[in-house]
Order: sequence, then C-alpha cells, then structure tokens
Amino acid sequence: MIYGVLAVLVVLWLLGIVQIPYLDYVLFSVNGQGIEIKELLIFLAIVWLIGLLKSPFREVVTVLFLIWILSLLGIVAVTGLSDFIVLAVVIGVIASLFRK
Repeated sequence: MIYGVLAVLVVLWLLGIVQIPYLDYVLFSVNGQGIEIKELLIFLAIVWLIGLLKSPFREVVTVLFLIWILSLLGIVAVTGLSDFIVLAVVIGVIASLFRK
C-alpha cells in the first residue's frame, strides 16, 4: 500500500515540474492564493501517507505537511518551498521503506 502512495506522490511531484494545463486549473482561492487541482491531489496523497507511516516518520511528514500548507496559503513565503517539501516527503518515505 505504501508503494502505491509513494508512486502517486512521485507522479504528482513530477507533474508539478511538468506543466499540464488541466492540472493548473484553480479550484478556489484562500488568502489570495489559488488552490489548484494538483495541490489538492498532493494534499490527499500526503494525508493518506500520514495514516500509513510509522513513528518517527509520521511526525516528520506531519510537520513538513503543515509547513507545506502554510506555504500554499501564502503565510510562509519562500519560493519553491512546496516542491522541496514534497520531495523531502518522498525521500522520507523511501528511507522508511529501507528502515524496515
């Protein structure tokens, strides 16, 4: 199951680099920041992943997830932070798979 979530996150991360017009559609706006379909899909995949991971990786992913949400809402304004956080989550999942 965790391999499936990892594959979904990698695909969504790659789709963040490669621009696909239909995934850049803004669903709604919060705090002046547009929330796109791909960001909503990444949100759902990370929530799913948090439920599957074991401690301490669950706590690390949760903290990175909260920072990612803050960057999406424009509260933490660092260029490219979202991509780095999703990449860190993917690397953390791979590390947790090798830890078993």
